[in-house]
Amino acid sequence: MRFTDKKIRYATATGIIALIVAVLALAAPHANEYVYRYAPQLVPRTGGILPLEPDALPATSILMVGDVMLDRDIYTTAQKNKNYAYPFELIDPFLKNFDAVIANLEGPITDATPVATPGGVLRFTFSKNFVPEIAKRFSAVSLANNHMLDFGKDGLTQTREALDAAGVSYFGDPQENEGVYTTTMRRGGITIGLVGYHNLRAQDTQGVIRAIQAVRDTTDYVIVYPHWGIEYRLEESKAQQQEARAFIDAGADLIMGSHPHVVEPLEIYNKGVIFYSLGNFVFDQYWSQETMRGMAVGLSLEKTKTGISQIFTLYPLLINGTGQPERADAKNAADILGRIAETATVPDAVREHIENGTITLAP
Repeated sequence: MRFTDKKIRYATATGIIALIVAVLALAAPHANEYVYRYAPQLVPRTGGILPLEPDALPATSILMVGDVMLDRDIYTTAQKNKNYAYPFELIDPFLKNFDAVIANLEGPITDATPVATPGGVLRFTFSKNFVPEIAKRFSAVSLANNHMLDFGKDGLTQTREALDAAGVSYFGDPQENEGVYTTTMRRGGITIGLVGYHNLRAQDTQGVIRAIQAVRDTTDYVIVYPHWGIEYRLEESKAQQQEARAFIDAGADLIMGSHPHVVEPLEIYNKGVIFYSLGNFVFDQYWSQETMRGMAVGLSLEKTKTGISQIFTLYPLLINGTGQPERADAKNAADILGRIAETATVPDAVREHIENGTITLAP
């Protein structure tokens, strides 16, 4: 009886093993399918990083600042101390928090001898010794401003060549050549179009609109950097407002103005955000409180199934007596944000958040 039981148990075990082998044999061609369809997805079949679903894409953070001027006192101090990183030293720890930093480059990079003087000659040239420092900190710069041709077309060519060699993207054209208004960059799965423009040479609103519409078709988000307005004026002009709204209507998501050298109001219009002027970032205009204040704007973008969410963080800046920007202390920050909140053209609910330095826009 025991022997019979053993035979039965042996036969049963053998049958089970045979069944398992058969199942595995049948499943083998579909093993990978099971792993990738049902198991935790750690490594894709093609190697590398798994493509993320639209609602799981990580946010990307971009910092936008105003005018960067590296001549006159800035150059003299850098040359004297043999330290071309010095303009950025106080702000460097802050810049490292962002995936990309964008600015207006307020002059050409050339090998010409500097001739600009405070209160005198207004022809800027930036030493090529600054180029490695620019490359370490800025992902893209606008060339669309009234000083980029201070050393003629040769100065513009030298600037582009220096930036190309350093791997810094640029956009906008001081001659208002429509074909070079734009560039794009990709961060966190989001393609961002950058459009540079200045209306101090010749107003070309329609050309910018065409550039916005063209880049809109191939990007997820469009930022326009216009160089415009009236210097040292604390509010936007009617012309600025008309152009900004036209750019938003054409498909721009965000307007980041420069040139007035002071911080101007912001506006939310037709789901677009307009910062009329960010003021100075690196500059030697020491004669007033307003020219020694600036604004940096952090933008967190996240792609979702319903669109792109936007979180703006406003960072008031102070520029010290050697042209270096740094984060404003609590008192100055509250004063700057309070004035922006008071003068902003926004819904009242948003105004309260501006005082705390944030604006959140859902898709």
